[in-house]
Amino acid sequence: MFSRLFFFVFPFIHTASPQSPQRKLAIANRNEAEAAMPEAMRRQEPTKTTHMTQTLIDAAKQCPGMVVSIKLGDLVEANAVLLANAREELEQRIADASTETYLSKEKVCQMLDVSATTLWRWEKVGYLVPIAFGGQKRYRKSDVQRIIEGVA
Repeated sequence: MFSRLFFFVFPFIHTASPQSPQRKLAIANRNEAEAAMPEAMRRQEPTKTTHMTQTLIDAAKQCPGMVVSIKLGDLVEANAVLLANAREELEQRIADASTETYLSKEKVCQMLDVSATTLWRWEKVGYLVPIAFGGQKRYRKSDVQRIIEGVA
């Protein structure tokens, strides 16, 4: 999917002759950068986006002064993958929100192990507000889950 990323501390000078001091310095700096990389990063080729992302994050933490050279096509491809992942996550959140489940007062009392009086009091203070459906009060399952997880 992605071509191998090459890490350079000093950009490779294409105009230098094979034996020039600039070329020797560039090769020495590249070898030094590769030696500074963790062994796991040198041994394996990233195959998945999440693995590659984690590898790059690890490299940034361990070698903050490292300069990364990447093909423009690979950068565009990585951007497309990130956008696709973000879009998929957003669509999943929208789908979850549109399929909201509503619970009866009895079910909520059972889930939260509280009395009907407690639910009435929580409604009055705005802690757990029900929705009215044809004369019946129903509670959003997401609101109940938030209380169970201790977020509310």
